[in-house]
Amino acid sequence: MKLSFLATLALFGAAIASPVAAGQEKPPLELDAPCKQDGSMGNCKSNYCEAKGDAEGKCKPMPK
Repeated sequence: MKLSFLATLALFGAAIASPVAAGQEKPPLELDAPCKQDGSMGNCKSNYCEAKGDAEGKCKPMPK
């Protein structure tokens, strides 16, 4: 009885801790998609948001 309770509690805890279950995981943004430097609109696939001092920018390839 105690084992099944602990197993249920562990599964419930894992489900709560999952970012996908909480809706926190967003798909990456494509190139030229609008983005914000703070990542509030999501993260670019290239991990580079070119904003040039503006509040909103566009996803661009990572500069070399």
